[in-house]
Amino acid sequence: MLRPRRLCTLCGLSPPRAATDRIQGISPDKAAAFLNGLKGSTPARRAYSEPLGTIKSHNLTDGLRLDFESGDVIHHCRSGNALELRIYAQSDTRESARDLVTAAMKAVSFEVFQAIE
Repeated sequence: MLRPRRLCTLCGLSPPRAATDRIQGISPDKAAAFLNGLKGSTPARRAYSEPLGTIKSHNLTDGLRLDFESGDVIHHCRSGNALELRIYAQSDTRESARDLVTAAMKAVSFEVFQAIE
């Protein structure tokens, strides 16, 4: 039996739900080239994020964090010691957070393995 969702006592809203996954087999150079391409270009960020939503803001701390107008968040981090790129997402439900991670992984995989090679 599922427990009822608890609401924040201060704002009355549900806390965000998170999901994460990683794409393995990405060299540090390819991961850096992908992230640097998005970090340095507003049009590139918009094109990448178009299927995911409209970007409200971004942050370059520890990778690339994209905050969307919907309130959803996707954070991309390359690993410092493994051949992988991690993707974290926050949304209002676990299912939508998982869907964001899946969509981001498909977009990253296409960009890294098709466009950069």
